[in-house]
Amino acid sequence: MLDYRFSPIAILPMSTEVLAGNADSLIDRFAILGTLATSAWIVHFYNFIMGGALNNLGIRPRTLTGLIGIPLSPFLHSTEKDSLGHLPGNTGAFFLLGGLVLLRGIHDFVIVSIVVMFLKGIASWLLGRSNAIYIGASGVIYGYGGFLLLRGYFERNGLSLLLTIIMLIMLVAYEGGAFLQGFLPANKRIAWEGHVFGFIAGLSVARHLEFWQQFF
Repeated sequence: MLDYRFSPIAILPMSTEVLAGNADSLIDRFAILGTLATSAWIVHFYNFIMGGALNNLGIRPRTLTGLIGIPLSPFLHSTEKDSLGHLPGNTGAFFLLGGLVLLRGIHDFVIVSIVVMFLKGIASWLLGRSNAIYIGASGVIYGYGGFLLLRGYFERNGLSLLLTIIMLIMLVAYEGGAFLQGFLPANKRIAWEGHVFGFIAGLSVARHLEFWQQFF
């Protein structure tokens, strides 16, 4: 039976114990972030030279060829002049939210990243706009946000609760509420559906993390 009693005073000591007891060094964790971000930038530069041709490998809803975009789309970003901030913006958010997930350890980061990528991708493929091509890492980043927001409720240890509190603050404070604005269909060129699907996928992983840990 779960014990839902918790003392806020215990947050910092418990968080320190969790981090100290984790075999993954901080250098290893952030090397993963750097490698993934660098990979996205290398793909982006090549895609820019190719005139954005690689974006055709994104998620095309309800098409057989569009399925390849499920694992590839997080590494593809817009190369158009009015969207050059797409990858830089995602890079900063990836380091921030991905870094927070990595504080839990590499194992959980891998699980959240892969499961969110596929759940979000499948949802976009099934339910996305038929005339759209879904690209970008923001769906996975929103998945990190959903995971961080809800995991503290189920896990109830110092680190997870601290990360949930940080995420709650970021929902409102990050770039003037930009995270919440990403859920709104204000711009047809922004894949807000992918943000919603990613966030829901993150919530689902937070609820069923122990289930997914059996497969990784």
